[in-house]
Amino acid sequence: MITKSHNTAISRSGPSAPLLILERMGLINGSVLDYGCGKGADEKYLLSKNMSIDSYDPHWNPVSLDDKMYDTILCTYVLNVLDNDDGMSVISSIKKHLNPNGKAYLSVRRDVKTDGPTSRGFQRNVLLDYPVVKERKNNYCIYELSA
Repeated sequence: MITKSHNTAISRSGPSAPLLILERMGLINGSVLDYGCGKGADEKYLLSKNMSIDSYDPHWNPVSLDDKMYDTILCTYVLNVLDNDDGMSVISSIKKHLNPNGKAYLSVRRDVKTDGPTSRGFQRNVLLDYPVVKERKNNYCIYELSA
């Protein structure tokens, strides 16, 4: 399915809400990858905090990740704009780049009213079988994925 998921990337003047929660909880450690970074607001924020961060997005920042490994991988509001198969491919790629003791945080929206096409692309509700770090009803849910 072609979802035009890059159309859903928004320009933000500051970090995403899930990033701020993870930072407050002390869960962003070591080398960081923002997977599906969109236009890069979270990366800019973490760089301003002198954190070691790389970012990847197949449309907005299609850099090669090669065999790089990370302690923390952030994937914020990406899975909602992909069909299930593409979402599983993203999770597989994230696992491949996660250090043995690393953690990935998969943030998904909880305000999608109907799965399907939207004016900017595609949205769907995502439920994962991973531990929940934080959930705000009708807003977002952050799942933790271990290596």
